[in-house]
Amino acid sequence: MDAINTIRGQVASCTFTLERPDGGAIDPSKVNVVYTNGAGMDAVVGQDMNNGWTYDNPANPTSVTLHGTSCDTVKADPKGKVSINIGCPTQIGGVH
Repeated sequence: MDAINTIRGQVASCTFTLERPDGGAIDPSKVNVVYTNGAGMDAVVGQDMNNGWTYDNPANPTSVTLHGTSCDTVKADPKGKVSINIGCPTQIGGVH
């Protein structure tokens, strides 16, 4: 099982698609990334190009990509999950 989890962590993507339920445009100032670890604890991942996340295209985003320790943490936790929340002001920098 450890070997499977190691492989799963190596191939896990750190890029997540942005989708609005109503199909409308994404307001880039109102997106947050939330990581829920395998134990069920939530942490908001701040927008940060080194250890947080960035948009594929800040003017017209269609996805976010985790970087640095944020990506490493997600890839190392096979029971963790990432949620993209749209509608509240974006939190900047690090994990909150």
